[in-house]
Amino acid sequence: MDTRELLRTLDSMLASAPGRMSFVVTDVPQSLSRLEALLDGAIAAARRHRIPLAEVQLDMASFPEIGPFYWHVPVVDTARSGVMRLVFEPVTLAEPAAAAVVGAHATA
Repeated sequence: MDTRELLRTLDSMLASAPGRMSFVVTDVPQSLSRLEALLDGAIAAARRHRIPLAEVQLDMASFPEIGPFYWHVPVVDTARSGVMRLVFEPVTLAEPAAAAVVGAHATA
């Protein structure tokens, strides 16, 4: 499956994801540029569906330089060559935000 097909599949899965979701890629791109294209597409899809990419799990021996490029997403070494897992997790607020009341005053 090429990168565009993977991203289309991911996009459709994110559209119906009720919560935390893992997307496993078993044919990891062999070049850094193709891997970056896949990760950038995954981040864009996550933003569209408001389900942030929370973690990337991949074999860091194959791509040691990937961590600093994606500093905003934790990259975890799995030491499993040829497999990458993208973990998406929706942001939930622990408490609802209080509504601001502007111009309200009490009269007796």
